[in-house]
Formats: sequence, structure tokens, C-alpha cells
Amino acid sequence: LVTAMVLLDHNIDLKTTATITRQDARRSSRSRLRVGYEATIEDLLYAALLNSDNRAARAIARTVASSYGAFAKLMNAKVRRLGLRKTHFVEPTGLDRRNVSTAHEVALLLHYALDYPTLAKITSTRHHVVRILNRKRTQIQLSNTNLIIYSRYHVLTGKTGYIRASDYCLGTIVENKLGQRLTVVVLGVPGDKRRFREARKLIDWSYRKLQAGQV
Repeated sequence: LVTAMVLLDHNIDLKTTATITRQDARRSSRSRLRVGYEATIEDLLYAALLNSDNRAARAIARTVASSYGAFAKLMNAKVRRLGLRKTHFVEPTGLDRRNVSTAHEVALLLHYALDYPTLAKITSTRHHVVRILNRKRTQIQLSNTNLIIYSRYHVLTGKTGYIRASDYCLGTIVENKLGQRLTVVVLGVPGDKRRFREARKLIDWSYRKLQAGQV
């Protein structure tokens, strides 16, 4: 989320293009963005936010700063301006275990994300098609990895995450038909699907309490 915020703060034209480099691909997690593929920054944002594509995040970082480390400094400056003291980044993808935050500050970041219409729009999208500009007829179909978006609740924003050190994580803001919003953050869940089950339990329990007037 913060990678996207920093990009959007710089008012870069989202139709600007970027090419995936070997440096972007180095030690990245699984990606369908091959080295040499060219796409718009907007499509790379979709890939980074819907599918946690590390290559897309690195290409975005290079568009703004001279290096991944320089971009991380911009990310840290951003969270300090937001008053977040326990969140720190060393690179833009989230792969490094030295990137740290807390459940409370992740929840705050989700709320700040709603101040960015583009960010809110992308993270509440179910599916998107990335068009590879320098490969004729090559497209990449994306589906949002936040499975709460396919439930009966309206997702306003959200982001999944996983590295071995932190296990499976999810932060999301949902809204029911009455317009009541809930922010849910689950961290360190030992299982991909289980994080969504745990999140749904929290959402269902919270709405029952709200409807009973117990909150």
C-alpha cells in the first residue's frame, strides 16, 4: 500500500510505461511479468496490489527513485508523516523480513489508503487485464488475492501478504448493506485460506455485535 501511496504522491502519469528488468526479477516471488515486458504504471499498480507482484513493485519504485533503497527512504518518510512510528521499510516489495509494522498501524494504513481514489479503486477490483505493450496480443489476467472481495461484504480496500517470517497476512476494510464499516487485520496465520476464514469470523462476529447494539 505504501509503495502505491508514494507513487501517487509524486503525481506520475499512470500511462507512463516501464519495462521489467533483470534487477526487478532478481529473487522475486512467482510472477508472470517476464524480463523485457513493458506495461503502463497503472497496470503495474494493479499487478502489485491485486497479486503482490514484486517485479511490478520494483518497476514502480524505479519510476520514482534512483534505487530501491532510495524509494524505501521515501516510504519511511511517508509513514512518519502519517504518524506511524512502528512501521519501517528497507525495500518496496515486502519480501524482506526487516520490513515491519503492527496490526494497529496496518489498520491505520488501510484508512489512509481510502484517501487515494486510485488506490481504493484498484484494491476493490476483482479482476483486471494487464496489457503487455511490446508483445502483440499478450495479456495477463489478474484476480484479486483478497478473497473477502468475493464474499457478501463490499470491500473498500485491502491487501494480502506472505513471507515465511510473517506467515499469511491480510488487512481489509469492508462495508455491509447498512453502510457500517469494519477494519480487519490478521497477521501470522499458518495457512493461505485460513487467514480468510479467520477474517470472516471476525467480520461476522463484529456485525452481529453491532446489530445487537453491543458495540
